[in-house]
Amino acid sequence: GRATAGGRGRFPLKLLLLGYGRVAKSFISLINSKKEYLEELRNVELCGIVTRRGLMLSPAEHFRPDAQCDAFQALERLSPDILVDLSTPNYQTGEPSTSLYLRAFEQGTGVITANKAPLALGYTRIVSAAKKVGIGFQATVMSGTPSVNLQRVLPGLRVTMVRGILNGTSSYVLDRMAEGLSLEHALNEASEHGYTEGDPSIDLNGIDSAAKLVILANLYMGRGISLSDVKIGPVDYTHIGRNTKVRMVAHSTLNSACVSIETLAVDDPLHCVRGAESALTISSDVMELTIRGMGAGPVAAAYGVLSDLVLMYRELFNKLGALGKQ
Repeated sequence: GRATAGGRGRFPLKLLLLGYGRVAKSFISLINSKKEYLEELRNVELCGIVTRRGLMLSPAEHFRPDAQCDAFQALERLSPDILVDLSTPNYQTGEPSTSLYLRAFEQGTGVITANKAPLALGYTRIVSAAKKVGIGFQATVMSGTPSVNLQRVLPGLRVTMVRGILNGTSSYVLDRMAEGLSLEHALNEASEHGYTEGDPSIDLNGIDSAAKLVILANLYMGRGISLSDVKIGPVDYTHIGRNTKVRMVAHSTLNSACVSIETLAVDDPLHCVRGAESALTISSDVMELTIRGMGAGPVAAAYGVLSDLVLMYRELFNKLGALGKQ
């Protein structure tokens, strides 16, 4: 099933999806709606969707397994070009995704993931193992807002600090609480909008922000840290003043990493965020820059995955084209 060199029209790319929740369905919908504009997507073939319930060979509104097998068996059976991980994060062990990625790399399958846990727990090992086939992880941080893929167009920067509002759920909740809502009411609204993790406590207690900070600190500064290296706290939702700009802020320098709830000053570059938006400031030897955009919700996350898919397709196409000229 490996893709072979040739014209773009003859370069199919087989995808295996892990997980079939709102992000997965939004991703499939985006592929179909963007085919008109993106030639690369016309060559993408979804060869299977695997969940704990088994393997479904083509998309349907409701998951109905065509075969009883787990993700490892599906990977071996279908031999996809890219494994797309849209499963729920396991912050205890990163499994089964971590082992699945390593197996995929061994058999020549690339990985695109929206699942933060494997990279938050074992970034260096996974990225090193992915060198030959590639891994895309834009959707792990700020969804479709290019926090991760921005690094591709910032060559040679010596980054000294990353600081961001990286969790859309807590941002939305804190904004609504500053308007007078209770924590419970604000969280229910966030859930209705599709902003929350399966377990919303992961959003509110700082774990989600810390996982994203690990990924950014390792990507931009080569810190080599894991989730346990991030100091979390204080995370207190009991004294949110009316009309204040309060946010969960993740902050890494070259020798520290922390997540806490802060009141932002008006001149803070992160003060501009509204609702479930995320923002990231990157400080370097050349300049400081801040990006801002939607960082929560299934469509935004699906776009992060889609952007990785198109970039990975182009890289594979260029690599195979170069091999064809040799």
